[in-house]
Amino acid sequence: MCSTAVLIPRKLWNKTALLKMGLIASQPLVQVETNEELIELWLANKKSRHTRRAYQLDIDYFLGFIENKPLPFGSIVGEGR
Repeated sequence: MCSTAVLIPRKLWNKTALLKMGLIASQPLVQVETNEELIELWLANKKSRHTRRAYQLDIDYFLGFIENKPLPFGSIVGEGR
C-alpha cells in the first residue's frame, strides 16, 4: 500500500473543503511535533537508500540555512508506520 503525506499550512485550512476533496481525514493519522519526526516520516517512504541519503543532505543544508527553526506545518495526513 502506498502512503502519502500532505502538508497544509494552518492559515490555509478550510476543513470542510479539504474533507470534501479527500485531502484530510477527520482525525490526523500521523501526529508529528518536531522537524525530525516530520523528516523521518517523509524519508521512510523513499525506497532507495541513495535517494534517502541525497534528500537527507539537502535537508541538513536547508535546516542549517534556516538555523534549525521549526518548520511551519499545520497537520500531517498520512498512514503511520
